[in-house]
Amino acid sequence: MQPGDEGSPSRLDVHASAALDRLTRWAAKALRAPVAVVTLSDGEDVIVASRTGSEEPLASSRLREFEQRIRACGEPDAIGDVRGKVRDAAGDAAGVAFIGAPLIDASGAAVGSFCVMNVKPRRWTIQDVELVSEFTSSATTELDLQAARAEAEREKRWSDRQQAVLELIAARAPLTRTLGELLAAAETHAPGMLAAIARLEHVRGTHGRLRVVAGHGLPRGFASTLDGVAAVEGGSISATAAVRREPLVVADIGAPG
Repeated sequence: MQPGDEGSPSRLDVHASAALDRLTRWAAKALRAPVAVVTLSDGEDVIVASRTGSEEPLASSRLREFEQRIRACGEPDAIGDVRGKVRDAAGDAAGVAFIGAPLIDASGAAVGSFCVMNVKPRRWTIQDVELVSEFTSSATTELDLQAARAEAEREKRWSDRQQAVLELIAARAPLTRTLGELLAAAETHAPGMLAAIARLEHVRGTHGRLRVVAGHGLPRGFASTLDGVAAVEGGSISATAAVRREPLVVADIGAPG
């Protein structure tokens, strides 16, 4: 991954990035081509995880169309002269010959590609296809190892947080501190999740009000909105759950009904 690249995938650590950079360099050298690139796809977004060579081809429609083609078919492919199959306004510096293979994850889905590009027509051989497939397999292995390392680190943080909660309970720490650590543990276990704990404050003649006692990760405006909300059926998710005295799951709070 080149320094200063925008949109570099955060799931790649330094080790994984360096390993992919070595693979693209070796692929370009072995295939005597000026550009090699590894891309990762997340829905409609395609991120360059590593590249060797000029930046110009990375923005070309020729490369994007070739990547989409091999991800769609799920098999290695090669085009010796794209000008014979695709008519566009791109100059030859944007690539003429392409060879590549899809990155396939454990579920069998194509999550990216490993491509090599030449600016002149090229007669790719069976050996070239096999070589690119080997580089692609190595890149997939490296990404799998990175995912395993990330999972192991996440489980360690989860275990450490659980231990911290137990230590606070044993030390009879203030409840708000213990609950705060509990929420931090939950957020560590589920990255991207925001959580809060609210207690039900009894108010005569009503079902009471919710008071936030832990939720340091919540935006300040949201936390202040949640604090003091009336516990009524059909109100907020938290209020409804408090009134019903049972778990409440909502898949999309923006959906009608």
